[in-house]
Amino acid sequence: MENENPYVGCFTSLLELVTAVEKLPKTIDYLTVPTSYNMLGGSDAKLKWSDTLAEEVMDIMLKGILKSDDYVAKTAIDKKAIIDKYYLRSYMAFDHETSPYYIQYSTPEIRDFGNSMRNGDFGPLD
Repeated sequence: MENENPYVGCFTSLLELVTAVEKLPKTIDYLTVPTSYNMLGGSDAKLKWSDTLAEEVMDIMLKGILKSDDYVAKTAIDKKAIIDKYYLRSYMAFDHETSPYYIQYSTPEIRDFGNSMRNGDFGPLD
């Protein structure tokens, strides 16, 4: 596809994600990074490009999520809660050099819940 963004993608490790962040152009508006394991009501950090952007992302993801008490406790009990996918995405479908980007993560548990919602397993939403 002609307008495909070369910077976005799905990654199976934090290291792959950080490597992709290192390749973002210096001209991006900002990068939003989740700072907690709580998907609902969690907080985000909005980072401007800097020479240490990739290190900042690694630090936030490790301290705020992967080494957090919530994540460690939950994944010790439920292996479906382990983060197995990281996403680097853009808010814009064009202007890849200056648009803002964001990071998301996913677990088997989150995807199972999404599939159940789509299938109507919990009844109608209205």
